[in-house]
Amino acid sequence: MSAPRLIDEDAALARVLPELAAAETLALDCEGNGLFAYRARLCCTQFAWFDGGALQVVVIDPFAVELAPLAPILGPEGPRKVLHDLTFDARMLQDAGLELGHVWDTSVAARFLGEEATGLASLAKAHLGVELDKGLQHHDWSQRPLRERELAYLAGDVRHLLGLAEVLERLVMDHGIVEEVRLEVEYKLGTGLAPPKATRPAHERIKGYRKLSPVERSILKSLCETRDE
Repeated sequence: MSAPRLIDEDAALARVLPELAAAETLALDCEGNGLFAYRARLCCTQFAWFDGGALQVVVIDPFAVELAPLAPILGPEGPRKVLHDLTFDARMLQDAGLELGHVWDTSVAARFLGEEATGLASLAKAHLGVELDKGLQHHDWSQRPLRERELAYLAGDVRHLLGLAEVLERLVMDHGIVEEVRLEVEYKLGTGLAPPKATRPAHERIKGYRKLSPVERSILKSLCETRDE
């Protein structure tokens, strides 16, 4: 099993782009720092694909490279991308200025197949007999450098995603629900890329706001506006 390649230079990304573009299907996963920041940002992007029967895995560091060259790969005209629960990934990529298209979602397939547990780790164990490492599930992915264990964790999900997709796609075809899954994936992608619905101002959504005096509300409003700057 080959080690993942860390792409942390623009030149390295330029070298791997032809490989990504030539792939028939790419496994894709993204990690952000939403648990540790007011505004989540894209921290890592992982791809896996087969090249002549050999599985290739790369981890791209968005802090170190310009992601714009990935646009043709990620967009609707690029290779098919397989993701698990694509909504988060679509939003993270959109916030980074990248459009996601031509996708298939293993979580949608699992749900339509009536799987009791549709998490990636559960599905990998049930269908591939693989135990995924979830020890860094709540890690702050904005931290650098990315060490060996972190790279192995990042590679783990995409490393098995193509095999899982193959199994689930076969079951989807056997059940005659190919079109239903396709339409749901399209809907889910559209939902992920839709602009957020208008909500009350941030300071009004804080618990206890209605109990504050007018002066306290004004102070809270100023604090929230400062935070958002």
